[in-house]
Amino acid sequence: MIARPKITIAYLSGIFCQLAASAVAPAEAGEASAPSFRCSGTDAVIRLEAPANTDWICEGAAAAIDFLGAIGVPQRATVEINIVETLPSGLRDAVGCYDWLHGDIHVLGSDRCIRDTEAPQAFRVPNDAGIYRSYVAHEVAHALAAGSFGFAHPSAAAQEYIAGVVQISVLEPGQRSEILSRFPGDGYDGAVEINFLSYQLDPGRFAVEAYRHFMKQEDGGAFVERLLSGDIRLKDQPTY
Repeated sequence: MIARPKITIAYLSGIFCQLAASAVAPAEAGEASAPSFRCSGTDAVIRLEAPANTDWICEGAAAAIDFLGAIGVPQRATVEINIVETLPSGLRDAVGCYDWLHGDIHVLGSDRCIRDTEAPQAFRVPNDAGIYRSYVAHEVAHALAAGSFGFAHPSAAAQEYIAGVVQISVLEPGQRSEILSRFPGDGYDGAVEINFLSYQLDPGRFAVEAYRHFMKQEDGGAFVERLLSGDIRLKDQPTY
């Protein structure tokens, strides 16, 4: 008998992300498939279904891999990044998504992200090369963390915490300072405050507050390690 998957928020977000792949029309017979590129010096492969700056994508992937490697989260497999023209309607406020069921990353093309005024602007500043690289880093962080959780069904809050910390950390210092100034605050005071509802209400603020919380720790890497081991379990719903 095949066990039914546990229906969690992370599971449902993975379903939405799968739709990004199915929304891409298959190539007609004889038509060339989407071009693929391997990043130089980084174990990442890009598949282009939409116009994008491959240098920015590779730089974002490398930044995430380097940051997580420095705090003890290894890369266990080649990162595959699909650059797409659109994401499913259920992810209309997102620039990318990670399908943890299949290990697939989908990110909007940089041309669409930067030039389209309708593209999400989670950090209250215009999207540019640095912001785009950070979005790629966010999704790559999801992929690396997924391979390091030591238990089944980690909360979406834990996954988004790690990805948010990485995203803010890899920004250039000047850009990071500008973004932090748009979100006044001191960071979460404790794990009990970190939940997926906060992420849903304002993903940009969640990432900023997660970063501030991480930086307040005596050893932020140790906190991430405890999330991955299950020693600390973040809740998807707030605890009152």
